[in-house]
Order: sequence, then C-alpha cells, then structure tokens
Amino acid sequence: MTYFFAVFFICFFVCYLIYMLYILRKGIETDATLIKREIRTYGTIAYTVDGKEYEARLEGASLGKKIGDKVRICYLGNNPNRVVIKGGFLTFKIFGLIFLIIITIYSCVKEYKEETHRAAHRAIETHRAEEAKAHRAIEALRAEEAKAVLKESRPIALSTSPMNWSEAKAFCQEQGGRLPLIGGSESLDSQPSQGTPIEGIGVVGGPWPDGLASGFYWTGTEYPHSFASFSWATVPGTVVTIFYGATDLANQVICVPK
Repeated sequence: MTYFFAVFFICFFVCYLIYMLYILRKGIETDATLIKREIRTYGTIAYTVDGKEYEARLEGASLGKKIGDKVRICYLGNNPNRVVIKGGFLTFKIFGLIFLIIITIYSCVKEYKEETHRAAHRAIETHRAEEAKAHRAIEALRAEEAKAVLKESRPIALSTSPMNWSEAKAFCQEQGGRLPLIGGSESLDSQPSQGTPIEGIGVVGGPWPDGLASGFYWTGTEYPHSFASFSWATVPGTVVTIFYGATDLANQVICVPK
C-alpha cells in the first residue's frame, strides 16, 4: 500500500509538472490584475483574452503584490482558463515539484531496501528454526536407534579394569560373549558415519547410554594398517564418538552376546 501511494504521488507530481511546462512552452504571455488576496500566497487575478474577461485563482498570485498590481501570466490560446504565473514563483514551484519527486523516489527505494532486508532476515530466522527442528528430529531418531541397538544387544559383562585389545577379546570369550562390532563389521578403514550402530552402546553421534560409565571402550572392529595393529574404540562423553587406537593401549571392556 505504501508503494501504491508513492507511485500515485510521483505520477501526480510528474503530470502536474508536465502540465505547467506545457503551458509555459505553448502558452501566450499577458498581464493580469490582482483583484483579491487570499490565504498564504493565493490570489484571484483578472485578465482579458480577445475582449473576453477571465478570472483565475492561482497560488503565488499575491506574493509580494497588492490589489491592483500587475501579474505576468501565461495561458493556452485554445483554452484561456488554463493559466500559470510566470516568474520566480513558478520556477520555485517547478524545482519544488522536482525535489518532491526525488524525495518520494528516494523514500520508495529506501523502504524497498529495508523491506528486502527484513524479508531476508525473516527467511534466515525461518531457515534457522527449520534447521533446529531438523536437528532435534535427528537427535530423537538417533536416540530411538540407540535404544533399538541396546535392546538387540544388551551388554552381558563389563571389565573392572582397563586392558589391551587381545586381553579384552579373551575376557569376553570367558564371559561367553564377544567385543561389540561397529555397523556389524569386523573391519573398517574409515570413520563410520553418524548413526552407525555400535552393539551394546548405541549409535555414532547418538546419546551415551544410561547406566554405562563414560570412558574408552574397545570394539571388536579392527582398523587395517600396514605397520601396526589398531582397533576402533569409543570416546568418553555425552555423545557416542569413536577413534582408532593401537591395540596395546589399555581401555575398558564391554561384552555383548555372540
């Protein structure tokens, strides 16, 4: 609605300016007599065209004038009722109209830029809200996946002290189980993606399971390497993450059913 009114006023100012310039260019000059002073600079003038008397109420007619003074005007030959005042006031009015047109256009452009900025800000906020919503949905999904993993492969034993990887495998065999696998694989040569299940613990990127002390825990998934023996292990924290470490390191042990 603001732009509608702005465009309306610009069109009005431009048309009025063209109208005055047209009369100045095509019109006929003559002298009129001020016969009445009105509020501000308005005044009523009288003039004669081809022996016929005309009167017109014009802005600027009484500026610096008194009743009976001459006022220079310009009228259209085919319609003497169309008349404008010649001189400095008209020039001032023309420049005033040009100034109003420029100010109106500037205001429209400024308002458009501000509205564009507000729209972009709203779009960013909406995008952030959608991202946060999606993130919460992903977290909820991972929590459900972790619960499903734990339900399918609940731990059957925990070590009371850290041990190396070979000792961990032997410990789980003694308990009638094995070390948990990542994604059901005995070997991975790259970092597992988010959501990959880890038996007995949950999923990569998911919440740390309730009741399990935070710590480094061995898995049964090896990391192939040419010059040393490595295996994947979990990292302590509120979210399940993993790293690969040398098999002679000492980590905690969790065993799952075979």
